Amino acid sequence: MLERPNLQPIIAHELTHEVIAQQSHKLRPQKATLRSAFCVRLCVALGITEREMIIDCPHCDSKVEVEEKGYFGLDIDVRGAPSKISLVECKVCHKPLLGFTEIVQVSRDDWDWANLDRLWPSPEEDLDLEIPEIARISLVEAKTCFKAKAYSACAVMCGRAIEGVCKHHNAKTKTLAAGLKDLRDKEIIDGRIYDWGEALRSARNLGAHASTEKVSREDARDLLDFSTAICEYVFVLNAKFERFKDRQNNA
Repeated sequence: MLERPNLQPIIAHELTHEVIAQQSHKLRPQKATLRSAFCVRLCVALGITEREMIIDCPHCDSKVEVEEKGYFGLDIDVRGAPSKISLVECKVCHKPLLGFTEIVQVSRDDWDWANLDRLWPSPEEDLDLEIPEIARISLVEAKTCFKAKAYSACAVMCGRAIEGVCKHHNAKTKTLAAGLKDLRDKEIIDGRIYDWGEALRSARNLGAHASTEKVSREDARDLLDFSTAICEYVFVLNAKFERFKDRQNNA
Protein backbone atom coordinates (compact mmCIF):
# COMPACT_ATOMS: atom_id res chain seq x y z
CA MET A 1 0.00 0.00 0.00
CA LEU A 2 1.39 3.39 -0.96
CA GLU A 3 1.98 5.84 1.85
CA ARG A 4 0.88 9.45 1.81
CA PRO A 5 3.77 11.33 0.19
CA ASN A 6 6.01 13.65 2.16
CA LEU A 7 5.14 16.88 0.40
CA GLN A 8 6.27 19.21 3.15
CA PRO A 9 9.56 20.31 1.47
CA ILE A 10 7.78 21.07 -1.81
CA ILE A 11 4.89 22.76 0.00
CA ALA A 12 7.24 24.94 2.08
CA HIS A 13 9.23 25.97 -1.01
CA GLU A 14 6.20 26.85 -3.13
CA LEU A 15 4.36 28.65 -0.34
CA THR A 16 7.45 30.71 0.55
CA HIS A 17 7.85 31.59 -3.13
CA GLU A 18 4.24 32.83 -3.29
CA VAL A 19 4.52 34.98 -0.16
CA ILE A 20 7.71 36.60 -1.47
CA ALA A 21 6.02 37.25 -4.81
CA GLN A 22 3.11 38.98 -3.08
CA GLN A 23 5.36 41.10 -0.89
CA SER A 24 7.56 42.11 -3.81
CA HIS A 25 4.50 43.74 -5.38
CA LYS A 26 3.80 45.53 -2.08
CA LEU A 27 0.53 43.69 -1.69
CA ARG A 28 -0.81 42.39 1.56
CA PRO A 29 -0.87 38.57 1.20
CA GLN A 30 -4.47 37.39 1.02
CA LYS A 31 -5.14 33.81 2.10
CA ALA A 32 -7.59 33.06 -0.72
CA THR A 33 -5.13 34.33 -3.33
CA LEU A 34 -2.28 32.41 -1.77
CA ARG A 35 -4.27 29.18 -1.65
CA SER A 36 -5.31 29.35 -5.32
CA ALA A 37 -1.85 30.29 -6.57
CA PHE A 38 -0.30 27.67 -4.30
CA CYS A 39 -2.44 24.90 -5.82
CA VAL A 40 -1.35 25.91 -9.32
CA ARG A 41 2.35 26.09 -8.43
CA LEU A 42 2.24 22.83 -6.50
CA CYS A 43 0.69 21.01 -9.46
CA VAL A 44 3.48 22.32 -11.68
CA ALA A 45 6.13 21.30 -9.14
CA LEU A 46 4.71 17.77 -8.88
CA GLY A 47 4.19 17.42 -12.61
CA ILE A 48 0.40 17.11 -12.29
CA THR A 49 -1.38 17.95 -15.53
CA GLU A 50 -5.06 18.53 -16.21
CA ARG A 51 -7.09 15.34 -16.50
CA GLU A 52 -10.72 14.32 -16.55
CA MET A 53 -12.38 14.76 -13.16
CA ILE A 54 -14.97 12.20 -12.02
CA ILE A 55 -17.83 12.73 -9.57
CA ASP A 56 -21.08 10.99 -8.64
CA CYS A 57 -23.88 13.03 -10.27
CA PRO A 58 -27.26 12.64 -8.50
CA HIS A 59 -29.08 14.01 -11.53
CA CYS A 60 -27.62 11.32 -13.83
CA ASP A 61 -27.53 8.62 -11.10
CA SER A 62 -24.01 7.66 -12.17
CA LYS A 63 -20.37 8.66 -12.04
CA VAL A 64 -19.67 11.21 -14.75
CA GLU A 65 -16.89 13.32 -16.19
CA VAL A 66 -17.06 16.98 -15.22
CA GLU A 67 -15.43 20.22 -16.22
CA GLU A 68 -13.90 22.36 -13.49
CA LYS A 69 -15.23 25.91 -13.50
CA GLY A 70 -13.39 27.16 -10.43
CA TYR A 71 -11.88 26.04 -7.14
CA PHE A 72 -10.87 27.18 -3.67
CA GLY A 73 -7.60 25.83 -2.29
CA LEU A 74 -7.75 24.73 1.35
CA ASP A 75 -5.10 25.32 4.01
CA ILE A 76 -2.62 22.46 4.26
CA ASP A 77 -3.50 22.13 7.97
CA VAL A 78 -7.10 21.17 7.16
CA ARG A 79 -6.29 17.70 5.78
CA GLY A 80 -2.53 17.32 6.01
CA ALA A 81 -2.27 17.25 2.22
CA PRO A 82 -2.97 19.84 -0.52
CA SER A 83 -6.71 19.88 -1.14
CA LYS A 84 -9.36 21.99 -2.79
CA ILE A 85 -13.10 22.45 -3.22
CA SER A 86 -14.06 22.50 -6.90
CA LEU A 87 -17.10 23.91 -8.65
CA VAL A 88 -17.72 21.66 -11.65
CA GLU A 89 -20.23 21.14 -14.45
CA CYS A 90 -21.52 17.68 -15.37
CA LYS A 91 -20.70 16.95 -19.00
CA VAL A 92 -23.89 14.91 -19.36
CA CYS A 93 -26.67 17.00 -17.78
CA HIS A 94 -24.64 20.26 -17.54
CA LYS A 95 -25.79 20.91 -13.97
CA PRO A 96 -23.43 22.38 -11.35
CA LEU A 97 -21.86 20.27 -8.62
CA LEU A 98 -19.50 20.98 -5.75
CA GLY A 99 -16.82 18.50 -4.77
CA PHE A 100 -13.76 17.99 -2.60
CA THR A 101 -10.45 16.49 -3.72
CA GLU A 102 -6.88 16.21 -2.49
CA ILE A 103 -3.53 15.24 -3.95
CA VAL A 104 -2.79 11.54 -3.51
CA GLN A 105 0.14 9.32 -4.42
CA VAL A 106 -0.65 7.13 -7.45
CA SER A 107 2.78 5.53 -7.73
CA ARG A 108 6.13 5.80 -5.99
CA ASP A 109 7.06 9.10 -7.65
CA ASP A 110 3.76 10.34 -9.09
CA TRP A 111 0.90 12.32 -7.57
CA ASP A 112 -2.51 13.32 -8.86
CA TRP A 113 -5.83 14.78 -7.76
CA ALA A 114 -8.19 12.12 -6.44
CA ASN A 115 -11.72 11.76 -7.82
CA LEU A 116 -14.11 14.30 -6.35
CA ASP A 117 -16.21 13.55 -3.28
CA ARG A 118 -19.53 15.32 -3.77
CA LEU A 119 -20.38 18.04 -1.25
CA TRP A 120 -23.40 19.54 -3.03
CA PRO A 121 -26.04 18.42 -3.73
CA SER A 122 -25.60 16.64 -0.42
CA PRO A 123 -24.69 12.95 -0.82
CA GLU A 124 -27.14 10.37 0.50
CA GLU A 125 -26.61 9.44 4.12
CA ASP A 126 -25.91 5.86 5.13
CA LEU A 127 -28.83 3.94 6.56
CA ASP A 128 -29.08 4.05 10.34
CA LEU A 129 -27.70 0.91 11.95
CA GLU A 130 -30.72 0.78 14.25
CA ILE A 131 -32.69 -0.45 11.24
CA PRO A 132 -32.45 -4.26 11.57
CA GLU A 133 -30.75 -6.29 8.87
CA ILE A 134 -34.00 -7.91 7.74
CA ALA A 135 -35.13 -4.51 6.41
CA ARG A 136 -31.81 -2.73 5.86
CA ILE A 137 -30.51 -5.24 3.30
CA SER A 138 -33.56 -4.69 1.09
CA LEU A 139 -33.22 -0.89 1.35
CA VAL A 140 -29.59 -1.11 0.27
CA GLU A 141 -30.59 -3.27 -2.71
CA ALA A 142 -33.43 -0.86 -3.55
CA LYS A 143 -30.92 1.99 -3.73
CA THR A 144 -28.66 -0.10 -5.94
CA CYS A 145 -31.57 -0.89 -8.29
CA PHE A 146 -32.53 2.79 -8.47
CA LYS A 147 -29.02 3.84 -9.41
CA ALA A 148 -28.99 1.13 -12.07
CA LYS A 149 -32.29 2.54 -13.45
CA ALA A 150 -34.04 -0.76 -12.66
CA TYR A 151 -37.10 1.01 -11.30
CA SER A 152 -39.47 -1.98 -11.18
CA ALA A 153 -36.84 -3.93 -9.25
CA CYS A 154 -36.43 -0.92 -6.93
CA ALA A 155 -40.17 -1.00 -6.19
CA VAL A 156 -40.02 -4.72 -5.43
CA MET A 157 -37.11 -4.25 -3.00
CA CYS A 158 -38.89 -1.36 -1.29
CA GLY A 159 -41.88 -3.63 -0.69
CA ARG A 160 -39.54 -6.34 0.57
CA ALA A 161 -38.04 -3.86 3.06
CA ILE A 162 -41.49 -3.17 4.51
CA GLU A 163 -42.14 -6.91 4.66
CA GLY A 164 -38.98 -7.03 6.77
CA VAL A 165 -40.46 -4.41 9.11
CA CYS A 166 -43.60 -6.50 9.50
CA LYS A 167 -41.72 -9.78 10.09
CA HIS A 168 -39.45 -8.11 12.64
CA HIS A 169 -42.50 -7.41 14.80
CA ASN A 170 -44.41 -10.59 13.93
CA ALA A 171 -42.49 -13.50 12.45
CA LYS A 172 -45.76 -15.26 11.56
CA THR A 173 -46.84 -12.52 9.15
CA LYS A 174 -47.70 -14.16 5.82
CA THR A 175 -48.63 -11.20 3.62
CA LEU A 176 -47.61 -7.56 3.47
CA ALA A 177 -51.23 -6.41 3.71
CA ALA A 178 -51.77 -8.40 6.91
CA GLY A 179 -48.45 -7.24 8.30
CA LEU A 180 -49.24 -3.55 7.75
CA LYS A 181 -52.65 -3.96 9.38
CA ASP A 182 -51.02 -5.70 12.35
CA LEU A 183 -48.54 -2.83 12.77
CA ARG A 184 -51.36 -0.30 12.67
CA ASP A 185 -53.52 -2.24 15.16
CA LYS A 186 -50.56 -2.45 17.55
CA GLU A 187 -50.02 1.33 17.11
CA ILE A 188 -46.46 0.78 15.90
CA ILE A 189 -47.39 2.92 12.88
CA ASP A 190 -50.13 5.55 12.53
CA GLY A 191 -52.71 6.01 9.79
CA ARG A 192 -50.46 8.09 7.52
CA ILE A 193 -47.60 5.60 7.66
CA TYR A 194 -50.11 2.82 7.01
CA ASP A 195 -51.25 4.63 3.84
CA TRP A 196 -47.60 4.91 2.71
CA GLY A 197 -47.20 1.21 3.30
CA GLU A 198 -50.32 0.43 1.25
CA ALA A 199 -48.99 2.52 -1.62
CA LEU A 200 -45.72 0.59 -1.41
CA ARG A 201 -47.60 -2.72 -1.42
CA SER A 202 -49.49 -1.80 -4.59
CA ALA A 203 -46.32 -0.65 -6.36
CA ARG A 204 -44.46 -3.78 -5.23
CA ASN A 205 -47.19 -5.93 -6.78
CA LEU A 206 -46.96 -3.96 -10.02
CA GLY A 207 -43.21 -4.46 -10.20
CA ALA A 208 -43.27 -8.12 -9.19
CA HIS A 209 -45.79 -9.41 -11.74
CA ALA A 210 -45.68 -9.50 -15.53
CA SER A 211 -47.33 -6.38 -16.88
CA THR A 212 -47.01 -3.78 -19.61
CA GLU A 213 -47.11 -1.04 -16.98
CA LYS A 214 -43.79 0.42 -15.91
CA VAL A 215 -42.59 2.00 -12.68
CA SER A 216 -41.33 5.49 -13.53
CA ARG A 217 -38.15 7.03 -12.15
CA GLU A 218 -40.20 9.54 -10.14
CA ASP A 219 -42.39 6.82 -8.61
CA ALA A 220 -39.34 4.70 -7.79
CA ARG A 221 -37.70 7.69 -6.10
CA ASP A 222 -40.83 8.34 -4.02
CA LEU A 223 -41.19 4.66 -3.10
CA LEU A 224 -37.57 4.55 -1.98
CA ASP A 225 -38.08 7.67 0.12
CA PHE A 226 -41.31 6.26 1.62
CA SER A 227 -39.78 2.90 2.53
CA THR A 228 -36.73 4.59 4.07
CA ALA A 229 -38.95 6.96 6.05
CA ILE A 230 -41.10 4.07 7.33
CA CYS A 231 -38.03 2.17 8.53
CA GLU A 232 -36.61 5.26 10.20
CA TYR A 233 -39.94 6.03 11.84
CA VAL A 234 -40.41 2.51 13.21
CA PHE A 235 -36.87 1.71 14.27
CA VAL A 236 -35.00 5.01 14.71
CA LEU A 237 -37.46 7.71 15.79
CA ASN A 238 -39.49 5.41 18.02
CA ALA A 239 -36.30 4.28 19.77
CA LYS A 240 -35.16 7.90 20.20
CA PHE A 241 -38.54 8.83 21.67
CA GLU A 242 -38.41 5.95 24.14
CA ARG A 243 -34.91 7.02 25.25
CA PHE A 244 -36.18 10.59 25.61
CA LYS A 245 -39.06 9.44 27.81
CA ASP A 246 -36.70 7.40 29.96
CA ARG A 247 -34.46 10.44 30.53
CA GLN A 248 -37.48 12.56 31.46
CA ASN A 249 -38.75 9.94 33.89
CA ASN A 250 -35.34 9.59 35.52
CA ALA A 251 -34.69 13.32 35.75
